Amino acid sequence: RRPSLSCHGWLRRERVTHLARAMIADYGVTAQGPAQPIGDLSGGNMQKLVLARVLAAGPRVLIACQPTRGVDIGAAHALRERLLHLRDAGAGIVLISADLDEILELSSRVAVLYRGAVVGHFAGPGLEARLLGAYMAGARRQPDAAACFDSPFSATAQEVA
Repeated sequence: RRPSLSCHGWLRRERVTHLARAMIADYGVTAQGPAQPIGDLSGGNMQKLVLARVLAAGPRVLIACQPTRGVDIGAAHALRERLLHLRDAGAGIVLISADLDEILELSSRVAVLYRGAVVGHFAGPGLEARLLGAYMAGARRQPDAAACFDSPFSATAQEVA
């Protein structure tokens, strides 16, 4: 629906093809070209293209659920770099992940859920996987963690360690 890509409901194919080629190049997607069906690509290349398409819309808020699940290390690194760039550009990102390394690398704020309840709420920098894992497993709990979302953080990693 963007005017640059369509006019009165008709796609401007040459512009769509140009954008697809640019995304393939910018995101390092291994593909035969813009006409190749996305279903024929590897999981990592699919993920990169999906993220490229979403980011091309210039979102101010993004919900990313398991953004690097099932992709190789190189693709995971590239996807994480794009998310960090989006964050640094001022967008809000809600990251939902079971990958501790991903959470620790990307998050400036972490809320831990256990059995459907918020059991911990932390500043991301300095947070350690071992501490986060204890909350994820239900072994630790901050009192009134869910009630603390009005404040920047309910605790720092150092306070609860």
